[in-house]
Amino acid sequence: MDDMVFKIKADFLKGLAHPIRLQIIEYLKNGEANVGKLVQKLGVEQSNLSRHLATLRDLGILEARQEKTTVYYSIQDHDIFKILR
Repeated sequence: MDDMVFKIKADFLKGLAHPIRLQIIEYLKNGEANVGKLVQKLGVEQSNLSRHLATLRDLGILEARQEKTTVYYSIQDHDIFKILR
């Protein structure tokens, strides 16, 4: 049972282990943003950004909401900042 807990924790930390993902989290610290704004602010291609956003969403760190054709992302669990601190 303990092995499974460590595996889950390792997978979570592995998901954070990318500079773009950390930049996304830091940028969203002050509130939600749409994909276009994140592309502009972080200077990455949309396809690349989308993969990172999906990873963070799968980890339960981000949540997404759609308004017409625009998707907005925000931090789902603000405890992530305790981990990063």
